[in-house]
Amino acid sequence: MIRNLTLLAAAAIASACPAHAESQTAEQRAVELSTEQAAVWQGEVDYWDRVNSRDLEGYLDLWHPDFTGWPCGAAGPADLSGLAEFAEAWFEGMTARGQRTVPTAEAVIVKNGFAVTYLSAVTTWTEAGGGPASKREKFVHTWQATDDGWKIVGGMCAPLVSYDAAETSDPVAIGAAETAKGLTTEYSLFPSDGSLTHAEDGVVLPDGRLLVGDWDHGLVTLAPDGTRRPFGNFVAAGFRTKAEPLWNSPNGVSFEPDGRHVLVADITGGHIYRVDTQTEQVTLIYDHPFGVNSVVRDTSGAIWFTQSTRNKAGEGSEARMFAAADKPLGDGSVWRIAPEELDRAKPVAVEMVSGLDFANGIAFDATRQKLYVAEIMQSRILSFAVDPDTGALGDRRILVTLPTPDNIELGADGMLWVASPFANAVYRVDPGTGDRQTIFSPTPDTNAQIIAETARRLEAGEPVLSLLTPAMWGPLPGLVTGVILAPDGTVYVSNLGDALVRLKPGTGPVSATSNDGGNHD
Repeated sequence: MIRNLTLLAAAAIASACPAHAESQTAEQRAVELSTEQAAVWQGEVDYWDRVNSRDLEGYLDLWHPDFTGWPCGAAGPADLSGLAEFAEAWFEGMTARGQRTVPTAEAVIVKNGFAVTYLSAVTTWTEAGGGPASKREKFVHTWQATDDGWKIVGGMCAPLVSYDAAETSDPVAIGAAETAKGLTTEYSLFPSDGSLTHAEDGVVLPDGRLLVGDWDHGLVTLAPDGTRRPFGNFVAAGFRTKAEPLWNSPNGVSFEPDGRHVLVADITGGHIYRVDTQTEQVTLIYDHPFGVNSVVRDTSGAIWFTQSTRNKAGEGSEARMFAAADKPLGDGSVWRIAPEELDRAKPVAVEMVSGLDFANGIAFDATRQKLYVAEIMQSRILSFAVDPDTGALGDRRILVTLPTPDNIELGADGMLWVASPFANAVYRVDPGTGDRQTIFSPTPDTNAQIIAETARRLEAGEPVLSLLTPAMWGPLPGLVTGVILAPDGTVYVSNLGDALVRLKPGTGPVSATSNDGGNHD
């Protein structure tokens, strides 16, 4: 076993340069590795050398043909199928960002032709805006001795938890505790009169007005001066206010690819409304048996939506929804309505993904042909490859692990913006790599403690909703739920209070895309 053997950055690429090979080997021998341990650890050195130097052929040569492991970001164990394609794309992304990884050996065990290496790793890169960023992970690799040397036959990786006093002590809090390069702390409330009612989510209209959800009217617009007015006749489309037993609660709001029509999800009554933003015509296009959390339309014309739980419309709908947010129930799901179904009087939706713990925001990435789904009770965002012809989903992966992702919004530059209620924060995620950046976090210390306690309770099977107090969202007006991206770079944070949080202009370098689709709670 070895401890605290840190490979410096200069040594990390030594295999790409023969002149450094000797000093790197000497550094290993300085920790008095046994012959067997040194041979195995050299395999790890080779692994990271080839990653850092983008040596695709050498990297692929390290794997045992019988490998099965749990790759970073994957939803479950996988074999070597598609490894070459994945590695090629991975290397391209790393080259573009100047990414490199420095590993630290934590332990090496060798016995009966097998070996296990335990290591931590710090990965650094340069953000698109020029700022530095980093992440820490832990790896376990199982090696098997072969005639061609040691080969990786199993392994897995996960975010690294630090127990330093200055850092968070729980995995799901890593996003809140990351180095916040580009973090903004300047904000104002909009509108200043605090006239909003449950503005869970929204979009920015072409004329600059905001269009946000509203318990009383379905949708309301906000002019630049903060003037509010109802938008469209939702009542004529079957909308009912909270005073009625079968009430409707607007939740996710997203533009269709045409940039004209908006879809509105109803989390208590199961309705999906389609709104013409030019005529304000409101149409009820689908009535789901359970609440609909978020909805988005892809470029084929299909509609995708999330069901957080099996909360039937009626007096018990809201209570059931909160029950699923209190303890994981595993009855969340993703549904698809095919384009041809939308021409029928009663469209049929097909369940595409089941067994989720409170499915939340959903976004369609036309450039990558990916569907992203936030799973708040698992503190992760899932990624699925979408067949453009059939709509079939494949290549399920964990895109990123971060605290309690709620609404998600895809920017025009392809970055995924994420609202986190328990972290009281906004993150920006690169869908190509899973790397994330904290954009807004007004109370990081308080919310790190809340997230750690949330994780403890979930692990112990204890309820978590009692943590939803003003301490979670203060000093903001209410619980953070969404992100609205304006063309001028302004970012609005939607919440369950009476006003949006308007971040300093320039926080968001791009507007929300209207041709890829994106959303939400």
